[in-house]
Amino acid sequence: MCIICSGLENNTLTPWEAATNLIEMGNFIEQEHFEELSEKINDLLWSQRLNTCIFCNTEPCQCEQEVQ
Repeated sequence: MCIICSGLENNTLTPWEAATNLIEMGNFIEQEHFEELSEKINDLLWSQRLNTCIFCNTEPCQCEQEVQ
């Protein structure tokens, strides 16, 4: 398991940090693993975006705002 995968699995890296690390380490990772990891990071970023409150910008919502 690579250091980026380990960081994501142990929640010691955010998806944003993992994306930055992937760019920095991209030349040292096999193409297939790079593509798999890229997809995994993308999925995590989309999940985070979809579950973040648009009012208080937290996940889960801390403001208890109701959308009308």
